[in-house]
Amino acid sequence: MKRVDVLHQITEIRDDHCNICSIPADILRQHPGHLAKADNHCNKVCEHGAKLQELGKQLKLSPRKSDAAAG
Repeated sequence: MKRVDVLHQITEIRDDHCNICSIPADILRQHPGHLAKADNHCNKVCEHGAKLQELGKQLKLSPRKSDAAAG
């Protein structure tokens, strides 16, 4: 899958699900200053967060040729 397609999928998920989700805001309201608790929900409980993680792994770039030659 092309990088641009992955970026489009990520944008769609964030626009359609993440931006309207109130759960992270509720968690932060109950536990002020504990962003990790909200992240934990999104990354481990939410199906959309899991999909975002899968897509994010596809965005990792291979080392540049100039970096490989220098090392």
